[in-house]
Amino acid sequence: IDFCANPEAICASEEGTEEMRWITGFFEWVERIQSYPDWDYIYNLQTFVDQGMKDDSFIDTVSSILTRGCHSPDCSYLEVTMREERKENFKTVLGIFGLPEITKPPTLSSTQKPSTQKPLTSSPVKSILPPTMLLPPPAPSMTLSQPNPSMPLSQPTPSMP
Repeated sequence: IDFCANPEAICASEEGTEEMRWITGFFEWVERIQSYPDWDYIYNLQTFVDQGMKDDSFIDTVSSILTRGCHSPDCSYLEVTMREERKENFKTVLGIFGLPEITKPPTLSSTQKPSTQKPLTSSPVKSILPPTMLLPPPAPSMTLSQPNPSMPLSQPTPSMP
């Protein structure tokens, strides 16, 4: 297709029209929206997602950049064409991807005050395990004590065979 000789060729032919429109749409998206200098596409997309994808301001701004060449409401006297249709298409695509996921926010319940009641046993483990499973207290020779820094450590004496 010679676009220089016939700029309307993309719409004039039934053959390849859908593919050409799709490719042109991708080019326009990258060239006009993602590369737009006065509006940070990635930042605004992240903000839109972080805020639950409920606000129309993202798609409204994209539509304004696409149809009027600028993003602020008073930047052009031109009207944003097909605004409502574009919003509906955008919401349809989000829905196809299962977005936004509508989930209820978690319910916050008040924290209960700690109990001041004393436990029935000295250890909850003793009240759960049968006595046969409890470990005996360590033997006195097995108890570990903290070394006294003022006392020298005793060296083991070699045993003779």
